[in-house]
Amino acid sequence: ERVYADDKASFLNNTYWSTDFVGEGPFALRDFVAGSHLVLRANDRYPLGRPKIDEITVQFIPDPTTLVANMLAGQVELLVGRGLSLEQGLQLRDQWKEGKMGTEFPTTWIVIYPQFLNARPAVVTNLEFRRALLYAADRQAMVESIQAGIAKVAHSFLSPNQADYQQIEARLPHYDYDPRKATQMIEGLGYHKGSDGIYADASNQALQLEIHTTNQDVNQKSLYSVVDNWQRVGIGVDPVTYPPQRATDLEYLTTFPALYLLRHPNDVRSVRNRHSNQTPLPENNYVGANLSRYMNPDLDALIDRYYATISKTDRLPLLGDVIYHMADQLNVMGLYYDVNPVLIGNRLLNVAPATGPGASIAWNAEQWDARMTSAES
Repeated sequence: ERVYADDKASFLNNTYWSTDFVGEGPFALRDFVAGSHLVLRANDRYPLGRPKIDEITVQFIPDPTTLVANMLAGQVELLVGRGLSLEQGLQLRDQWKEGKMGTEFPTTWIVIYPQFLNARPAVVTNLEFRRALLYAADRQAMVESIQAGIAKVAHSFLSPNQADYQQIEARLPHYDYDPRKATQMIEGLGYHKGSDGIYADASNQALQLEIHTTNQDVNQKSLYSVVDNWQRVGIGVDPVTYPPQRATDLEYLTTFPALYLLRHPNDVRSVRNRHSNQTPLPENNYVGANLSRYMNPDLDALIDRYYATISKTDRLPLLGDVIYHMADQLNVMGLYYDVNPVLIGNRLLNVAPATGPGASIAWNAEQWDARMTSAES
């Protein structure tokens, strides 16, 4: 594990990614100060024409409070990346008279991974129970309260703006909020409510789930919304936010007892992460992106066929089968699609949020321009 960590650190710290980087984009690197900023200059030889802006300074501001202060002070005119949550973006939008807020094409979702290896309690691996959990979760209320009604409930692994979503989503099962149905399904598994209102099994063992997450704001809010919903129907829930010192402990992170809530990628490229060969196990030092540790030969075969098929006409039905399997078997349990705020200063021209899969806000950076201020004119 130590060798792996050292190799990874060496790779990420290689100057190829900073001062020695050579690219063919609209801007070239002029200066790089690690942890502070970088300066980009216009590339005179860019194939689509020299950019209209001569120089761009990119500041690294990890602290949201500092970022907001810099934007309000006019020191930052464009927010790129996940610097702010949607809630923080909306608050800044209401104060920032010198710019506007948009939202980027969603490439992540808030998802719950159920544990399939050595789950505690074992009922987590029961499909009817996982379906009951989703019926008991008011995901639309989460969209309204956490995402200001801008996002959508995640019925599909794919986000609504992704290609082929409409054709695939139409055939998928939906688990709309229905707490009465959830209680019927749980009782159908042999559980009964105790005097404390919490379900217990035939041996009077309380139904108690541990759900893990990180300390990210959106994860915390989603976690406690889910906890509240499940407790209301009689499921005991213990929320656990893992401490920062555990962030690199792969065994701890991947052997969670029951459930793990995260913000994670959900674009087509991430389909491969659901394959059994991505399962974190002792023999691979718990390295892998299949956090549910769900290993199913039928799903593996579909994923393999999808990536081995060239024709788009033939690939689409295979992708639909992969997504259907995931929605039907709930090896991943989507809550809602994430919305990323983009803040653009009024002085900037031809800058707009990305609206397509794999795109970034810088897709047309050579066309960016800026109005002169009264002091500059």
